[in-house]
Amino acid sequence: EAQAAARDAVAAVDDERVRLRSAVKARDGFFTTFCISPYSRYIARWCARRGLTPNQVTTASLLTALIAAACAATGTRPGFVSAGVLLLASFVLDCTDGQLARYSLQYSTLGAWLDATFDRAKEYAYYAGLALGAARGGDDVWALALGAMVLQTCRHVVDFAFNEANHDATGNSSPTAALSGRLDSVGWTVWVRRMIVLPIGERWAMIAVLTAFTTPRITFYVLLIGCALAACYTTAGRVLRSLTRRAERT
Repeated sequence: EAQAAARDAVAAVDDERVRLRSAVKARDGFFTTFCISPYSRYIARWCARRGLTPNQVTTASLLTALIAAACAATGTRPGFVSAGVLLLASFVLDCTDGQLARYSLQYSTLGAWLDATFDRAKEYAYYAGLALGAARGGDDVWALALGAMVLQTCRHVVDFAFNEANHDATGNSSPTAALSGRLDSVGWTVWVRRMIVLPIGERWAMIAVLTAFTTPRITFYVLLIGCALAACYTTAGRVLRSLTRRAERT
């Protein structure tokens, strides 16, 4: 009877539902989790059934972002609105490529590298498009655009360096880590902390909305302030976590 019950339980499992659920990252940002993933997983399945590869979707995301940058470069309100919409569409595709890889089990080092590299290219091209669009309207914001690029690049370098330095580190027993563990038990604090660091989903959503409804100058001001605060929060947390963490001798 036990074996029969086990077979029935296995037969009752909806394989397709499991594949769709496993295609989505377990730990992702608030915007991605609640505004993108509920439907992007079905786009990933649609792509898989038509033989598309994750790298092709990644490339489509890049092309969409470049078109968004071109729209922003027009310097017109319709161009800015179109740019915001296309930037969000590019992010949907950016989420879809990873979900497609997990759904169809098409993992590759090249794909991961392309995804990370294209993300930087898309964002910086969009900044340039915004700056060019502002210049067409008589507002020089190239310094702000360059500042946003430099700040974002520094954040990525620090992230990479911290992850490399802590790759072989032992468990953390600092008060900061203990507090983090306690906060994780309170559901809403998890999402607030994920939003504070301004990950790509929240950042691009903010940029898209500001592009559509405000000016490039305001967009860059808000972006720089938000990224600076996020960098301070992230850096402070990592410094406190690192104080009592031991790494293996190399």
